[in-house]
Amino acid sequence: MDYSAASAESDALTGASPWGSSSPRGDRSGFAQADVPSSPSLAASAGHGHGHTHSNSQDSISANPFASEARAAPLSAHTDESRQLLGDDHEDRPMAQAPPPSQQPQQQQQQQHPHQPHQPQQSHQPGPRLQRTVPAYKLQAKVTALERTGRKDPVIRFDVYTNLPKFRTTQFRDVRRTHSEFVKLADHLVSSNPEALVPAVPPALTSAGAGTDEDEARVKTSMQRWLNSVCGNDVLMRDEEMVFFVESDFGYSPVVRIKQPATGVRRKVLKQFAPPPDDTPELHGARPVVKLFYLGTLDAQQKLERVVKARRALALAETALGTALAQMHVQEPHSGLSNAYRKLGRIIQTAGDYHAAQGTAEATTLGDPLAYHAADAFIVKETLTNRHILLREWLQAEQALRSKEVASSRLKSSTSVRKDKVDEAISAVEEARSSESYLRSKTQRVTANLLQEKRRWFDRTSIDFLTSVREFAVRQIEAERRALATLESVRMDIRAIDASGGLSRLGREHKPSVRRVSMASSQTAKGDSWSGVPRSRDGLSRTASYGALGGVTETDENQAAAHAGPANGDGAASSAAIRAGARPRSAELHKNYLLPLHTTILLLSHLQSLSLTRPTAIILVSSILALMPVTTAPTYSARKAALHFIAWCFRAQLVDAYPNLRIIEILPPPVQTEIHTAQGLPAFGMPLQEFTDDSWDGLVRGEREVAVGIVKQRIVEVEAERKRAFESFVTLLKGANGSPAVAASLIVPAFGMKEAFVYPGPKVKIEEVDFPTLPSPNHLIIKVVVSGSNPKDWAIAERVPGVNQGDDIAGIVHSIGTDVTNFRPGDRVASFHEMLTPHGSFAEYSVGLEATTFHIPANVSFEEAATIPLAGMTAALGLYQRLGLPLPWLPAQERLPLVVYGAASAVGAFAVKLATLSNIHPIICVAGRGAGYVESLIDRSKGDTIVDYRKGNEEVVNGIKHALGDSGKLGYAFDAVTDKGSYQNLMKVMDMSNGRITVVLARKNYDGIPPDFAKSFTQVGKVHSERYPGIKGEMKLSGLLGDQDFGAIMYKFFERGLAKGWFKGHPFEVVSGGLGGVEAGLMNLKAGKASAFKYVFRIDETEGLSKANL
Repeated sequence: MDYSAASAESDALTGASPWGSSSPRGDRSGFAQADVPSSPSLAASAGHGHGHTHSNSQDSISANPFASEARAAPLSAHTDESRQLLGDDHEDRPMAQAPPPSQQPQQQQQQQHPHQPHQPQQSHQPGPRLQRTVPAYKLQAKVTALERTGRKDPVIRFDVYTNLPKFRTTQFRDVRRTHSEFVKLADHLVSSNPEALVPAVPPALTSAGAGTDEDEARVKTSMQRWLNSVCGNDVLMRDEEMVFFVESDFGYSPVVRIKQPATGVRRKVLKQFAPPPDDTPELHGARPVVKLFYLGTLDAQQKLERVVKARRALALAETALGTALAQMHVQEPHSGLSNAYRKLGRIIQTAGDYHAAQGTAEATTLGDPLAYHAADAFIVKETLTNRHILLREWLQAEQALRSKEVASSRLKSSTSVRKDKVDEAISAVEEARSSESYLRSKTQRVTANLLQEKRRWFDRTSIDFLTSVREFAVRQIEAERRALATLESVRMDIRAIDASGGLSRLGREHKPSVRRVSMASSQTAKGDSWSGVPRSRDGLSRTASYGALGGVTETDENQAAAHAGPANGDGAASSAAIRAGARPRSAELHKNYLLPLHTTILLLSHLQSLSLTRPTAIILVSSILALMPVTTAPTYSARKAALHFIAWCFRAQLVDAYPNLRIIEILPPPVQTEIHTAQGLPAFGMPLQEFTDDSWDGLVRGEREVAVGIVKQRIVEVEAERKRAFESFVTLLKGANGSPAVAASLIVPAFGMKEAFVYPGPKVKIEEVDFPTLPSPNHLIIKVVVSGSNPKDWAIAERVPGVNQGDDIAGIVHSIGTDVTNFRPGDRVASFHEMLTPHGSFAEYSVGLEATTFHIPANVSFEEAATIPLAGMTAALGLYQRLGLPLPWLPAQERLPLVVYGAASAVGAFAVKLATLSNIHPIICVAGRGAGYVESLIDRSKGDTIVDYRKGNEEVVNGIKHALGDSGKLGYAFDAVTDKGSYQNLMKVMDMSNGRITVVLARKNYDGIPPDFAKSFTQVGKVHSERYPGIKGEMKLSGLLGDQDFGAIMYKFFERGLAKGWFKGHPFEVVSGGLGGVEAGLMNLKAGKASAFKYVFRIDETEGLSKANL
């Protein structure tokens, strides 16, 4: 079965198919099927093998998509063969009759009896159906945008164009799918299309860093290439899931879930065996090569990660060294050496910045491609493994067919042949032959298509990998050139230490005759005289993100430099400044724009808090060049213009929420300073004292824009119309969003933060993510000091992996939405984070809703407060909203027996505390190891008691009955366990007519609880939203507050109880390591080690946490 030659051209796969390739699932093609081989090259082999004909499987598609003939002939041939094998004495049995040869399609006429010679192929008679022009089907997708908006799972927006008949229309505009939905689609395509090599989905985030232009460009480019590959594949484009993926209006999840042919232990065992016999040497040798490539790229990527870490550490060390050298100039009495210290320290700091950028470039240009190619090669390797499994299944089917034929032969030679035995043998042979025929045709199709796919994958991967290596090399060369040019810029300062040439003359004092009269004579306009290597005009101006996605080639750059005039950059003045030791433009960008921007943002929350009680202000200094740039300093003018408009935006964002926080901008004209003298320029501009007085007068007058000198006239001439347009646009935005909170939420810290994501196991991965934004005007951003934990944190991760599952927040308010009235930045608060939404409590910063947040009194620690939000509200919701028991401020006046099953758990313990406040007695507590703690919560004088569940279910039931006394029936039960027979035990003592039970875990069926019994599900997520589901047959009480209103009231109740001392949190145990200890804590929760206490985590103990973020 060597298809190397047969599949050399794509047309060999499908013959006359208008698509150029066979579809993997003919039953979803939208056309009738004919029983023909999937290619002419395979038709010849179809008549050999075991001497019988075969029909195509449902996974094939015919060469003629408009064929509509019946499929009875092959079955008739199979049946006839079976009867001839068993003898002629049973011809009187009914048989399926084949249609006359004249009615059979051309391909069926090619099928031959095993004992008849092969007949030449006959042509179809021309007919109107065959004269139809078959369209060339296409599916194209174009990525238009990438949306992150603070979320880990970005949204990819794209347009789709197609002429496939399965789609509702030919164009789909602005389709929005998350990155995880692309992964789901890829997983389905891999499982359902064994004959195609599905490319791996590119990662949602590159090493360039979220929010950067390079990251967005790379993600969009890689997703576009993935879509091009998938949509351009004749097999994948016809998969029905592509239709669902494009047309679904409410997100995407695979409609048809198809598993791999072998998974788990069975797959591992099959991989240990030698590959099955394979007549296609090209595919036989491909899998070892792909596996070596996979292992090699994985190993290289891990080693490159270590290189990047080392380079970043080098950058930090260089920055520290440069800072130390720069500080030495203060104590150095020698003026030349002092200047050299200062300049050299600054240059080394810049070199450190370049090395940090170089590390990022290495990870982006080579590390990310290596990781992607490893993932892609793994998919290819597993696809080839699936083909081996298919080959094994085909060989087993052939063996089974031979076995059935041998059994039939023995039956034929038997002296006494029974009719039922004949029927059974015929059925067995036909079934075995059908199975073997199906597997054979599927194997042939998969093999033929994979040959083409393998060749395309090898070519594509080679080109992609070479491109990545080339880009990596170019970026490395540029980085080294940039570093050398930076170090070169300080040469003149080193030589100017003294008249003898400074440090550059060390060791050459004994050769005074070779000293130059002028140190500058070795520094020409074209570079060093000893090397003759030309110096690049913009050697210091290249950005750290230069690469394949932006920038020009070296040849283009040289040509541009040859033709560029002064307006092409900062001109000769910049080159002269560089040679004179000026800081590179990237450093100027930091000094003139990024430094004031980051400083403002880092101090913003503090200033917002101060503005609530006193006037505060942020003063930014721009320039007249922000209004009117000059050609000799274009980049400086751009930086000042950026700062000017940032001041406008900050002012518009803060004016409504923080009226006492003023954004002031000073716009100076040219001012006479010592900078001009140091550069050898004549004194010009406004005198310094006059500028100072004029600026101070503007500040005293309360001006938002302090225009000084000639700027006053310019700002009226240039800015008036522009400012009116800007204010109108701001008003329009506020009106469109209904609230200025959207604009206010745009001001976020420039740094990222660490966040822990929980995966099955449980396993926890700590990642650097973007700082959260306010989801709505009613939310707060909270600096998490302590995070609590709950059993659901590991349980939900088994079904929903990769989510920050923490929901118990205790910390300090960082910022608030415009509709928040009860909290201010700096307040100590605890909050219940909405489950399964971004930015949970396992992070440096989290998001909470005002209604589910409460103040932490001064007498309560963060650790104690972190035990309350979820567990305390679950208990309150279950007692009062589900069971309908009396509220604490309207306590019970009669005996109300209540069972709390799992009273030592956090939810159960809070239920006992709240029931006590509501004067509900007797409280029958079912507990085990935590019985000692529960004992401190109950009042035995009022009938409260404890039943030990460790004695067995029967003893639990008897203990509850004994505690109930003469009444014998239980009216209210709070099941805080909902497992291990808990609600079954409770139902044995419940009052079946008037009793009520609430559970905390959802089950498909509650065995032991009658369908009409008053049961309810305490879903604590209801205090945030009604979107959380309930359970089947749930009882709902009438006349109560809504859960969201009830939650807001109870959190105020908790706050007052903590302040007064009559309400306490749950005992806790601090797990060391901060976010690094979350995995250990969740493992202990899963193992059941927590009894009568909760695990909490102090976030500031996280290893590697930036102190600037604290």
